[in-house]
Amino acid sequence: MDLTTLNLHDVEGEGVDMPLLHPGTGEETGVTFRVIGYDTEAVEAAGREARNALMNGRAKTDQSEAMAKIRAARAKAALVDVTGGSGSTKTVEDFRKLMGNPGFVWIVEQVEAFAGNRASFFTSAEKP
Repeated sequence: MDLTTLNLHDVEGEGVDMPLLHPGTGEETGVTFRVIGYDTEAVEAAGREARNALMNGRAKTDQSEAMAKIRAARAKAALVDVTGGSGSTKTVEDFRKLMGNPGFVWIVEQVEAFAGNRASFFTSAEKP
């Protein structure tokens, strides 16, 4: 196997399609996200920026709230395109707003699980 074909930054930066699933049934909602991987500079930078904002903020933030903000920031950065949205959720920005709402943590969780899994970005493995 030629290991030079396994460069994370090359494959994760291209992005892949992720079907958004219903949080209760697991069925596809008809919405598809295009996401980049959690190893990309854009996602890493969003996490750093969120951490720095929390550390430099005047108000104390409890640890669970801080973690939720960092998780949402990373998931928002990983989302680069949306198809199949409707109503008030048609665009990337519409969905990024939802990800900042605690009631939609299930979207953040799905993006984390998919975009944080490096295997999502490799379509096949070359056999020796």
